[in-house]
Parts: sequence; C-alpha cells; structure tokens
Amino acid sequence: MKFFAVVFFLVFALPLFGEGKYVNVMCRTMIPCHCANVRNYTGGGAAAGVYLSDKIAFEGEISVMERKVFAAARAVMHFSVFEEIDLLFGYGRFDPFFTLGLNSLFPNGQSGPEFGVGAYYYLSDDWALRIDGSSTVGIEGDCDAVYCVALSLQRAF
Repeated sequence: MKFFAVVFFLVFALPLFGEGKYVNVMCRTMIPCHCANVRNYTGGGAAAGVYLSDKIAFEGEISVMERKVFAAARAVMHFSVFEEIDLLFGYGRFDPFFTLGLNSLFPNGQSGPEFGVGAYYYLSDDWALRIDGSSTVGIEGDCDAVYCVALSLQRAF
C-alpha cells in the first residue's frame, strides 16, 4: 500500500515541481510468462512525469486493467543514436529511450524491477505519440516475468 501511495504522489503531485513536465494517457496490455493463475490483461492508464535534465525524466503511472490496479515508478533515459544520421534521414521527430523502475500489481501485492525500451514520435512541440515495451522480472509470487506493451498520447508543458 505504501508503494501505491508513492506512485499516486508521483502521478499527481510531482508534475507541480520542476521545469519540464508531462502527462500521458495510454492503452496497455500485459502478457505474463510462465504464470500459473495469471492471464493477459488489457486496459488503460495515465502517467505523469518531470524532467530532471535534458535526457532523464522520472515518472509515475497508474493503470487499470480488467478491474486490477497496476502502479509503476520509473526513470526514462533518452538517448540519441547519432545526430548526423538522425538529421540525414529526417528522424528529428523520433526520440528513443530506455526505462528502469519498479512495477507493482494490486491487490495481489506482486512487484518486481522493470526495464524497457520505447520511442516518442513528436507530432508538435507539445504533443507526442509514445510506444513502450517493458519486462518486469523477479516478481514476488508465481510468475517468471510479465511483458507489457503500451501506446500513449503525451502532452508536455
């Protein structure tokens, strides 16, 4: 329950601080791997974050998938492949990133470290489409891993 309260704070209070803030709404699907009593879930959620530097952001997320609540807290680390190649082939709107954090499932209490990759495609300076793929491993309980895919619409302030 404490983790849920921390993520709730991140989603709703953290964006009040810092310079670069963002919120997004998402569609998410969860695919468990080698889980005895868990099936695939699909649903939606919201996330909010704040940039700590040009390349690093911290965000909190709450998702509801088929009447189960998921919460996550993660760092988002942007990387540039090669600016010359990006400019040469016109990928100025494409922005890849890595994620690292903690993902938790309620009310079952399962949690574990999460890592993933994703990319933004900027529609404008303030709006972006975002796709994430992540894996939560070392889950407490009877699952080996949980894979998630999310598609989001994000608004920056």
